This record gives sequence, C-alpha cells and structure tokens, in this order.
Amino acid sequence: RPLARRDAIRNPVYDRYYSINRHQPTPTGWIHWQDNIKMAEDAGKLRPIVQEYVLNTYTKFDGYNVKAADDYWANTKAYWAAVRSVWDEVAAKRGGIHVTEKAETGTVISGRLLEIAGEVNGGKLKEAAAIAEARKLITDATVQPPQVASAR
Repeated sequence: RPLARRDAIRNPVYDRYYSINRHQPTPTGWIHWQDNIKMAEDAGKLRPIVQEYVLNTYTKFDGYNVKAADDYWANTKAYWAAVRSVWDEVAAKRGGIHVTEKAETGTVISGRLLEIAGEVNGGKLKEAAAIAEARKLITDATVQPPQVASAR
C-alpha cells in the first residue's frame, strides 16, 4: 500500500508497505495488530527496509458528551449522503477510484470536503451549494484508476 502521510513527508528510503492488519475484539474494547514491512524498489525488485510489529489496544469508554457530534451529524448528514453518492457514481463510471494526492497533505480534496461540511454546520453555506462544490471537487480530482497488468 502507499505510504502514510506521516511517513511520506519525511522522504524515507522506502516507498511502500506490505501490511497485514487484524482487529480482535476483547471484553473491554479491541486490539489492533499490525505486521508491516516497509519496502523499496532496488534494481527492479522489491526489498525490505524495515519490519515492524505494532500492537494498539483500545478500551471502550461511554463517558463522552456527544452532543456536539450529534448536532454536527444532524446538520451535515444530507451533505455527507450526497458526497457518498458522488463517490459511488465515480467508482461505477471509472471502474474504481484514484484520487490525486500530495504527501504533505493527503488527498487534494479531503481538507476542502471537511471545510465545506463545517460551513454547512455553521450555517455559512447552503446545502445545495455545498453539494455542488463537493461534486465538482470529487469529479475534478479523480481520474481513471491505473490498469494493472494481469498475471500470465
């Protein structure tokens, strides 16, 4: 898989991961197991640079005041439904999704999609205008996924 932004901005010697991620429920939450090999191409072949094993533990906590999240969702759920619909259209039309990215910031549109939702939530942007802008961002920033040669 491609590098995470946290790695890509450091310009490391590796340029991809081979990763296995597992999620295991526990009585109090879950565990996230990661087996990662950071790799680089060398003379046309992939070679491992770093291998890491990561274990993250998460414990369920119900004590948060979620009113702000509930309010945000109530104000933006139609916008996000429209955004998901546009992604579905793009995927169906183009046989998948390939979004232009920058190592320093991630996708070239994700930040603006979130800002638009914030503007809808704050009453600064009407839903119809927000959806129209999101549709344009998504369709302009997505391209046909690269074709993968089939194995013979």
